[in-house]
Amino acid sequence: MEVAQPFYLYIATGLSPDDKKEVRDQMIKAVEVLHNEKNMIHGDIKPANFLKCSDGRIVLFDFESARLMDEDHHAWMDGDGQRTSGYYSSECLNRCPGSYNISPTKFDDQYALAFSVWELYTGKISLSEFPYGGDNLMDYIKGGRTVDVMEVEDLETREWIAKMLREGDANFTI
Repeated sequence: MEVAQPFYLYIATGLSPDDKKEVRDQMIKAVEVLHNEKNMIHGDIKPANFLKCSDGRIVLFDFESARLMDEDHHAWMDGDGQRTSGYYSSECLNRCPGSYNISPTKFDDQYALAFSVWELYTGKISLSEFPYGGDNLMDYIKGGRTVDVMEVEDLETREWIAKMLREGDANFTI
C-alpha cells in the first residue's frame, strides 16, 4: 500500500520555486505517460486527483472518468463518468452543447492539467467565483474565458499554461 499526502495539503505548505517546478514537471509527466504509454484519457484531472507519495513522487489517481483513447466515445457517454465542472474546456462544452456528460479527450486532460498547474503556482482555486458550478460557470467557460495566467510569475510555466488553455479554446492575451 502506498503512503501519500493529499496534493492540496502538500501545496498549501508553500513550496519554493524549484519545488513548484519539480511538482509541475511530475504532474505533466504523469499525464504524458497516461496518454502516450497507456493510451488512456483520465477525464477528471484536478489537484484533488494528485497525491504526493512518501518518496516524493507525484501520482495521478481516481480513474472513474478514464477511458481508452481508441474507445468508442459513445460507450463512455452511456456510463456514469463524472467530471468536475470547473475543469471543462470551452472546446469540450461546445463539442456537445446541452450535455455535461461529454466523453473527454486528450486535450481536455491537458486543459485541466493547465488549470491544476495554475493552482499550484498561484495557491488559488481556479474559477472560485463560481463555487457551486452550474450554468453561470458553464456559460463563462463556453465563452472561452479562463483563469488569469498573468498571476503565474514563472514565465516558462505561464507560457505553457497559456498554450494548453488556448488548445482548449480559451480566449485571452498575455
